[in-house]
Amino acid sequence: HLDPEVTSELMDSMNLTIETGDSLRAYQLARHAAGLAPNSAMAQLTFAIQTAFSMASIPREERPEALVLGRRASDRARALAPEFGDVYLTWCRLHSPVRMIECDARGRQALKIDSSSAFVPGYLSNLLYQAGRIDDSLQFARQSLANDPYKPAKLARMIRMLEVSGKTDEA
Repeated sequence: HLDPEVTSELMDSMNLTIETGDSLRAYQLARHAAGLAPNSAMAQLTFAIQTAFSMASIPREERPEALVLGRRASDRARALAPEFGDVYLTWCRLHSPVRMIECDARGRQALKIDSSSAFVPGYLSNLLYQAGRIDDSLQFARQSLANDPYKPAKLARMIRMLEVSGKTDEA
């Protein structure tokens, strides 16, 4: 039950990221919408995600505050919608990639809570691929595609993972 202005800003924010790559404007819209809707998991999650994706576009002197606000929005989204697996990934996006083990644990926790998550299995697949854990990565690529079978990027990941795993016939 979001105010139409908030809904419009969230949709514009996501569209800017996907269609135009204007990540700074997307961040600004999401930040404004999150301020208008502090009790909306969607608004908080969108702001946390936009913060993570936009960090390089945010002016350097504003980045520390942006990171604090993004982490706060991530925590708030998780508190508002703990049953929604994707809220567990923003923590990873807003912390150093060297905390890979913690991200793996958070991703697996998210899947226990929400096994049909659209994004968690793909994130884990990428994370484990980067760690050289190809077989585990393939398992999560399969789940990612099964949870969201009409996404071309997930089909491409699955084909790549099958090829890397030596399963070219299946690919």
